[in-house]
Amino acid sequence: MGRDSFTYDSKIIIKTEKVAKLLTALDYYFDEDDDLEQELIACLSDYDWQFVEQDLDLLEFKQVDQSDHNFDWEEFEQLVPFLEDGSYYEETGDSDDGEAIYGGYITSSGLLKKLFSIENVDSDNEVQRKLISEELFNVDKCL
Repeated sequence: MGRDSFTYDSKIIIKTEKVAKLLTALDYYFDEDDDLEQELIACLSDYDWQFVEQDLDLLEFKQVDQSDHNFDWEEFEQLVPFLEDGSYYEETGDSDDGEAIYGGYITSSGLLKKLFSIENVDSDNEVQRKLISEELFNVDKCL
């Protein structure tokens, strides 16, 4: 996106039944005899996603902010067809209106990109935000 930014917050959720297709889409070599969930954990760590937990057939990851790695929206968009509702990515950066939060949120309709201005940060570091714009991108989630 061409600006200094850092990860604000993020979480991705992936169904175990989609793991092999996701690894293939990311051109990650894996042996189908290996534990595919462990292969995915290793693969996504290359993109600075850290495994959090597995709940039944869902794997959850969070973004690890790495100072030597700027987040690439194209990488996130590549993951979108494999993500479950409730997955999201947020980063802060500069916009025409000052400091802002850029977010991508997975919904049943696709990828919803939003831009928020940061209105205030209270004494508990809670951010008050104001929606500036949003755009929905339809994604074929039936792989």
